[in-house]
Amino acid sequence: MIDNGVIMFANYRLFISRPRRRHIWLPTIVAALLTLVACGGSPATSNPAAGDRTLTIGLNAGPTTLDPAKDGTNNYLIVRPLTNAALIHMNPDGSFSPGLATQWRYLGTGNTDFELTLRQDARFSDGSPVNAAAVKTWLDYFAKANGPNLSFMGTIRSVDTVGDWTVQIHLASPNPIIPWTLSDQNNWGALSSPAAVADPGTLGSRTVGAGPYMLDPTDTVAGDHYTYVPNPYYHDKSAVHFNKIIAKIIPTPSSLVQAINSGQVDVAVGDPSTARAASPRVVDIVHAPTAQWLLALDNGGVLAKPLADPRVRQALNYAIDRPAIVKAIVGEYGSPTAEIGSSDGYDPAYSDHYPYDPAKAKALLAEAGYPQGFSATILVQGAAGNLGRPLVQATVKYFNDIGVQLTLDTAGTQAEWTQKLQANTTYPILHAGLVPTRSMWLQYGLYLKAKGIYNKLGTWSDPTVDQLWNTGQVAADPGPSWQQISRRATDQAYFVPILFADSIFYVAKHIKGVTPTAHRQVPIATEWTAQ
Repeated sequence: MIDNGVIMFANYRLFISRPRRRHIWLPTIVAALLTLVACGGSPATSNPAAGDRTLTIGLNAGPTTLDPAKDGTNNYLIVRPLTNAALIHMNPDGSFSPGLATQWRYLGTGNTDFELTLRQDARFSDGSPVNAAAVKTWLDYFAKANGPNLSFMGTIRSVDTVGDWTVQIHLASPNPIIPWTLSDQNNWGALSSPAAVADPGTLGSRTVGAGPYMLDPTDTVAGDHYTYVPNPYYHDKSAVHFNKIIAKIIPTPSSLVQAINSGQVDVAVGDPSTARAASPRVVDIVHAPTAQWLLALDNGGVLAKPLADPRVRQALNYAIDRPAIVKAIVGEYGSPTAEIGSSDGYDPAYSDHYPYDPAKAKALLAEAGYPQGFSATILVQGAAGNLGRPLVQATVKYFNDIGVQLTLDTAGTQAEWTQKLQANTTYPILHAGLVPTRSMWLQYGLYLKAKGIYNKLGTWSDPTVDQLWNTGQVAADPGPSWQQISRRATDQAYFVPILFADSIFYVAKHIKGVTPTAHRQVPIATEWTAQ
């Protein structure tokens, strides 16, 4: 890659070969070269091919903070790589390719020690180098920030630097998914500069990453819109496809589809309820299954004694007509499933493990000693649109048919739902969203491990599942263990999985590269171009 200093020097040689023009250009060029030397050769602010192109993205939610170590907003991962390039890039097919790191590997066996080799030309938007010391500073900060992505790595014993460009991570326990953890599908690898880390209060309102763009705080209103302009120090100018990118926060699905139809935004987060309103003349609809909705149960039976019996849990699974629910709630933008989703443990043969059979459901309840059914309360994520209260109401109707009466407590916002979940003292059933593109290693920690986020009471655990997890997390190929966990969880009916729901994006015809896939949680705006 030729940087701006080399380009200017080439032009300087061209101009001095024309004697009649020398007196006009030479002083200017020399002054420019002196300026470059004084500034350390700072590169141009944009790729000339970007012209005056602006990309506008419509999101349904903004970040809770711009500090990657403290934010866990899934949809904001679409734009975070613009400012905070990750150590490793995850491709649409689920494979990995270089990011700020060019090579990586596990050291030895057991999946506790991991090494990264960094590229040597990357710089943060404050001009400082992305070297081994900077990576160590960031990872040490992230580990202490106590953010929502903390568990994706596990406890770090130490981060060591080997020379200027090699970093070694040493964990207290095995993690077989470190490449994913450090990818642009979450925030561990989304580095900020050492100077920014030293003043963490500023990270909540500005960006100092090593991505192709940086936040323009003068044209940003938190919670409303975020404006990004090219990072003058980015190492690959050909990757800067726009001279400005704006992320607009539009929470209402109908307003988002209106914005894309009218040309106010170029890409918008879609919704099954508005997909028919997207104009086919100006908009393409792209989608892929990247969410799962299910009911997590009090399998220990502390708050609802019947749920401790696997026959009762199996009855709940047989009671619901998943294909009918899919048709009513998401239509073509989803599919039924009776198995908890994961990127590496899902067994398609188990997806229809509990076909709709209300007679069998009633028989199982009677066999377990509950011929008249039972009552319980369910905590509902009301902020999930059609996948919130409407989905739960459609599901509960089938439970009513077998005598199971559920009272819905709907949290109007995600924050309210989280607050109630953290208390978790009155809800034996939780309506929850799961990301099926994540490894079973993570799903276990969230849903199956004692005192996991969705098992905070810690009233139950399955020794068979625990042993499979212990085996898989140290294996070179953990896939077989993860599949056995998935089958075991389905057989024992630890959940009532309902459906996979597609993430949907409305894309203006001139925008290319927006690729949600079943392997990757979100598409990444750095991959998008305009024609």
